[in-house]
Amino acid sequence: MISEKQLPANRENAKQSTGPKTEETKRIVSQNALRHSLTGQVTLMPDEDRTAHDNLCTAIVPSLAPEGALETQLAQAIAEDNWRTNRDMEKALDRLHSLQTERKARRQQELEEAAALLQFNEIKLLPSRRRGSPQEMALFFRPPKSAHS
Repeated sequence: MISEKQLPANRENAKQSTGPKTEETKRIVSQNALRHSLTGQVTLMPDEDRTAHDNLCTAIVPSLAPEGALETQLAQAIAEDNWRTNRDMEKALDRLHSLQTERKARRQQELEEAAALLQFNEIKLLPSRRRGSPQEMALFFRPPKSAHS
């Protein structure tokens, strides 16, 4: 139960909430009640997916040899569940491939940056036959070759 002050406040807030205004936002919110593809009762898909879905179901249902309405309904549910599982596995594999490609590209960029840094900071030792001061024996850095030389 809400307080006497809360009720008018709730009504005022409700007046400000007018819902979606554009056609795009209306289309988006119209899908709010749908569940994800594993348990959804509504099957949404592009036409090319619909054709593949129908072909799969047409192949699976008769192979289960259902007898009567209940078995036909169960066979159809099996076929649709099979479709969803295959589709979601394909999506997961596509996402995994995408992540691997991104990771490989990032790693390649890191290697190229490291190689450029090593080339810039190439370390050379003075020849060992020449003994000199510790400063002469120290490592020194050679700047990268300029594009102009």
